[in-house]
Amino acid sequence: ETIINFFRDLGRGKHSGSIKMCLSSRPWAVFEEAFGHSVPHLRLQDLTYDDMHRYTRDRLRESAAIQNCFGNDVDVEKTFVKEAVDRADGVFLWVRLAGNEMVSRFTTSDNSSDLYDMLRQLPSELDNLFAKLLFEDQTAAELSETAVVFELMCARELVADFVRDDSANARTNLELAFALREDDDELTIRLAIEEASDDVIRDRCINTVQAITTRFANLLDLHSPGRQGNPLVPRSHNPNQLARDIRRLPAQRVTYIHRT
Repeated sequence: ETIINFFRDLGRGKHSGSIKMCLSSRPWAVFEEAFGHSVPHLRLQDLTYDDMHRYTRDRLRESAAIQNCFGNDVDVEKTFVKEAVDRADGVFLWVRLAGNEMVSRFTTSDNSSDLYDMLRQLPSELDNLFAKLLFEDQTAAELSETAVVFELMCARELVADFVRDDSANARTNLELAFALREDDDELTIRLAIEEASDDVIRDRCINTVQAITTRFANLLDLHSPGRQGNPLVPRSHNPNQLARDIRRLPAQRVTYIHRT
């Protein structure tokens, strides 16, 4: 109500004729009651609905098991996708996380009722979905590893903020790979200092990539500056190109997919 009154006062003041405002918020009742009928407005989820529908359809089509479940019946697929998008209630991040979850968990032994059960077990509220994916669906060992990774992410951001270097607020793939290896402290004492081989770099970084892309509720991703596509798939079989790709793996930045 304080925010509402502030902008109302601006809009009615002596300089109101020279002021233009664009306000954005979640669709809370207090804002809808204040502005819903008095000023031009739009609902973003109405504009992005078709995009969410296409994204969800295309994401589910990446799973052979789900496509086998739908068969060649376009109407069955369309009905399921509509229910998934409707449950998202305009939140694009929800369909991304839900789509990832269904694609990774659905198997050829499941049927359409299993797929619907899987969808309906996902909470429609984003906070509750996070709670399910991050806490309820993980074992004690997975929870421990998840906590370590997110603490490492947080610690890096705190340090970057302290030294005022925004470019350093994300860990690299190789940094995280070493941070997660408990035996490295002893190895640094026993082993001679030498340049890491391509095999060592590749194995450590690929293991980290696989962990990031299959765990942590899909809330973490890897960003490769100057390189698009799957970080695990080289662009050619040229040995020199392959070596360059292996050398790019350590520089990938581990980032959040969203700042919610």
